[in-house]
Amino acid sequence: MKIGLIGTGYWGKILIKNLSTFNDVELAWISDLEITDNLKSLRNFASYKVGLEYEVDLVIVSTPAHTHYEIVKNVLLSGNNFLVTKPITKNINELDELIDIANKKNVKIYADYTFTYSSAIKQIKVLLDKKAIGYVLGFTSVRANLGKIQSDVSVVEDLMVHDISIIDFLFQSELKQVFAVGSHELGSNHFSSVSSLLEYANGLKANIFCSWISPWKQRGIKIYGSKGAIYWDETSPTPLTLSEFSYNKNLNIFEQNVVKEKIIEIGPKSALIYEFEEIFKDIMDMAPKDYTDIRRITVATETIVKKIYSRNEGNELN
Repeated sequence: MKIGLIGTGYWGKILIKNLSTFNDVELAWISDLEITDNLKSLRNFASYKVGLEYEVDLVIVSTPAHTHYEIVKNVLLSGNNFLVTKPITKNINELDELIDIANKKNVKIYADYTFTYSSAIKQIKVLLDKKAIGYVLGFTSVRANLGKIQSDVSVVEDLMVHDISIIDFLFQSELKQVFAVGSHELGSNHFSSVSSLLEYANGLKANIFCSWISPWKQRGIKIYGSKGAIYWDETSPTPLTLSEFSYNKNLNIFEQNVVKEKIIEIGPKSALIYEFEEIFKDIMDMAPKDYTDIRRITVATETIVKKIYSRNEGNELN
């Protein structure tokens, strides 16, 4: 498996580190204007377009979000499969154009929604499919940390997109309604804290909070059902817990005295390793990639951002 990588910044270096664990993967070339000393042994092109002349199985795009559309379009026109860091594009019209080119060129599009490949989320999917918590009543998540205030995207495209992609993977439903509020901090032009309530066509209601300005790192998802709940805390030594309880119809209460908690075992490898394994198998047609809809996810993130801007301007989107 031959790989080309465009962008060797913070996330690019993490991608390189994880790719290096595969014996049958060759990083054929990288492209960046400036590279650190530890990458100088790799073939580097100042212009990624030179790299596109080489035959590879996958081109990974790990550059600032505002550059994605132009770079990805050129990657597709060169006939290469690609994996791009989130967000793929800033709006759905650009994405539709890229999907159309990919279909015409018969190449594959992959988005770096890393958490949808994690063993914990896969286990949650299994539990939901087995009706381990009955029918789903609600979904809540918090994703917050004291992080960099991004210059070209809001916290919706940077952090909340992870939770939106997880919802898409688990429930595969169209977004129906959005209520969202956001705030600017430190003079940024983009929202750095956002709270949203999402309603999906299948009836699911999801409450998501994301922030770049929290000194407490939080990565938690709770899914409530009619006979139990699932809790995933990425920061915990035992990150995935299944709680089972019973509902007393006569008293109209959930009986806390019969709560049973189970620690669910998850795989030892990082989500990125699972992601690469799945993508490589899909490229070689050895196994289908688990389903997420990049268009549906992009529509959701774009809608949330537009909704917040509309509320701040005193308008409402229909």
